[in-house]
Amino acid sequence: MNLGNRLREEQQRQGLSSVELARRVNKAPQHISRWRKQTDMRVSTAMAISEALGMSLSEFVEEKSPR
Repeated sequence: MNLGNRLREEQQRQGLSSVELARRVNKAPQHISRWRKQTDMRVSTAMAISEALGMSLSEFVEEKSPR
C-alpha cells in the first residue's frame, strides 16, 4: 500500500484541503505535500493523519480492493 496515494485518495473523498488537514495535525501544509509523495511513512505520522481524517489506523493503511 502506498500511503501517500492513500492520503491523497482520502483527502479527495472527504473534500479536505491540505491546509485544513495540516491544521488538524498541527503541521505546515508543506508536510502534507511531502507526505502525499511518500510511499511509506512513520507509524506516528500515519496515526496522526488517520485521526485527523476520522479513521482508525487500520482503516487508513488497509489496502482497498478494486471495484
